[in-house]
Amino acid sequence: MSAWIRRGSIILLTMLLFLTAAVAENAQIPILIDGVRVAFFDADGNLLTPKAENGLLYVPLQAFCENMGLSAEVQGQSVAVDGTRIGMFDEAGNFLTPVQMDGVDYVPLAPFCNALGIQIAEENGGFSVTRKKAEQPAAETKAQTGKIALTEYNLDDYFSYSLEDRNFQATQSKYPDAFCNSVEVDYVVTCNARSAFEIENVTFTLYGFLSEADQERCGFWGVAYTVDMPANGSYSYTYHKSDSAFVDYISDKATSAALETTFVKQVSGYLIVEREKADAANLASFQKAEELMEAGEFSDAEKIFSALNTIGYPNAQEKCDEAETKYKEAEKVRREAAEKAEQERAENYQKAVALEEAEDYEQAISIYEGLGDYKDCAERIMACNEKAEEKAGNAMKELKYQEATKKEASGEYSGAFQIYEEIGDYKDSIARGSFCVKKYQALNRIIKYTSEHDGVCDEFIYSYDEQGFPQSMKKKAKLSYTENYMVDSDGFIFGSRYEGQWLPQEGRTVIADVVYDDHENEVFRRSIYRSPDNQIHQDGAILTETREYTYDEYDNMLRMKISDGMYEREYTYKYEYDAYGRIETKIELKNQEVIYKAEYFYDDNGILWKIKYDKYFNNDEKNTWIDTYTYAYYGTERVRTEEGLAEHRERMNQLIEEAQKEPEKTYTTLKPGSNSQEVLDARMKLYELGYFKKKPTQTEYTDSMADYVKKFEKDHGLTQDGVLSPEDQEVLFGL
Repeated sequence: MSAWIRRGSIILLTMLLFLTAAVAENAQIPILIDGVRVAFFDADGNLLTPKAENGLLYVPLQAFCENMGLSAEVQGQSVAVDGTRIGMFDEAGNFLTPVQMDGVDYVPLAPFCNALGIQIAEENGGFSVTRKKAEQPAAETKAQTGKIALTEYNLDDYFSYSLEDRNFQATQSKYPDAFCNSVEVDYVVTCNARSAFEIENVTFTLYGFLSEADQERCGFWGVAYTVDMPANGSYSYTYHKSDSAFVDYISDKATSAALETTFVKQVSGYLIVEREKADAANLASFQKAEELMEAGEFSDAEKIFSALNTIGYPNAQEKCDEAETKYKEAEKVRREAAEKAEQERAENYQKAVALEEAEDYEQAISIYEGLGDYKDCAERIMACNEKAEEKAGNAMKELKYQEATKKEASGEYSGAFQIYEEIGDYKDSIARGSFCVKKYQALNRIIKYTSEHDGVCDEFIYSYDEQGFPQSMKKKAKLSYTENYMVDSDGFIFGSRYEGQWLPQEGRTVIADVVYDDHENEVFRRSIYRSPDNQIHQDGAILTETREYTYDEYDNMLRMKISDGMYEREYTYKYEYDAYGRIETKIELKNQEVIYKAEYFYDDNGILWKIKYDKYFNNDEKNTWIDTYTYAYYGTERVRTEEGLAEHRERMNQLIEEAQKEPEKTYTTLKPGSNSQEVLDARMKLYELGYFKKKPTQTEYTDSMADYVKKFEKDHGLTQDGVLSPEDQEVLFGL
């Protein structure tokens, strides 16, 4: 035997074994139709075997119905036979659906036959099916059916329904003050009839609510969807929902949109079933409505009676009218009671307001609490508590205030200020405290202050005469100077002469004339700087410098203008003040750029004892120094009189006028080798007189310049030595 013959025999044998096994499997559970055992095949002639699943035998739908002379199709989760939808249930009453096995629709044999009224019995380990069912006259069948009126109370008996979330997504974006969740979710609506019946205009609205926490996180309360049940009793729809919500913290980001509760409303429509079942169901609805009437739920009872009335149920109309009447009566009673309660609440509210205005906060709070969430009771309770605390605090403040005024009247300004500061913004305590600070300050004089920076501590000492009038201020440091004061007849400074060093090198001296206004604010200063060789202007150093100042109404400097003959610089100042009008911070700016910031500190008596300066540089580095003040108590104050004020202003103006005069010009000898601004000034004057042909720019005294100087000396009868003596310069600059 050839290999090809052997191979063909093997294939044929395998097919026969497979068919035998399949037939054997089918033969295990034989199915007889009208006493004849049957097998099932698809359109291509392939054998389809019954399947045992969950204790039930499933048969191929199309093949079984062909053997029974029926037509069938799957509609959603139900089956329609000869155009009529049927419901399949197991012995426990669970709704069964068709299933697919190997791409073929199968149905449970016994429940399928029971739903069609086809006789089926178990015989000899299999099933015997009788093809034809008993028929009744159409008129008789129709006479045995009735309508069940559907309501919110009986819908669950006939339909199952659900709302389930799917495909939840939440994205989060950051805004300035909150986070925003964008929520996307699908809700799958599923509704199925629990048994076989005819459906007529069945509609209901399905509601699903999120939990309160999820409502806040997701930005919506839930969903509402109206279902129109199809004739086949199976409904499914996917409803897409999107929204957004702002939340305070990222931890509140939504993670789901699962519905916490689900219920139905607005139920309408009918079911057509056997007369006996319809009568029983409608009787149960009628009895339920009567129970609701007894419980006073007239509106719900009216809905059921109204539904029963649409199918002509006996006494439904009368009961519906009765429920409506009782509902209106109950609403009237409820409304009258609500109006009475509202009137009582309004009266109690006004009583509480009157008590609050009378400052009887305890009684007012008691009434507000009894009113619950009425109007703004919660806010008023908080306000009453605050006012009560304020009232108690004010009583204590009043005692302290009276104590402070007594101290102030007796001249105990320090003690008075301390109390005024303690009680804060009560009556005129801040104004009185500010006054006490000024009075106490007037009884004290600065006798010393120290300025500490970079490990160096400069000391400034003040002296006063027997009357307490200022005399001088001396600086003891690496650079020392003395300022001697000129005072008016009232003891207020109107001017001073300032003498000291401007650089650490020996001979670098400065003399300044300073003028003060009648509040002892420096308003004008003229400084002259000199070097050891008596030059007024040396290597770019300042010749003469003037300073002018502008002040605000609180005697705080607003502007300082500095001029040295070549350049002008202007500085501005900004301040922050405390409740007593004292400076807290001072900022100096040049061209809107911060130069330094000063912080002011005050002692228990309210007077200044320390200033901390932070000076800023272009590289954002800063240098810090601290000034600390020491005072002596004199017990007397300088008193301003009209005569002294007039004297002060007259002498102040005289000093400003004198200080603004140009200083007398002095000259130093210029000779070959000299290098200064004075050399350039002499070159420029010689150029103007025609001795130089080209406008000069250099500051060096050269040999060629000496030649021009000799020519100038010859022309003006001076000693021809090429050296510009002070006498030569007087002649030169006098031309």
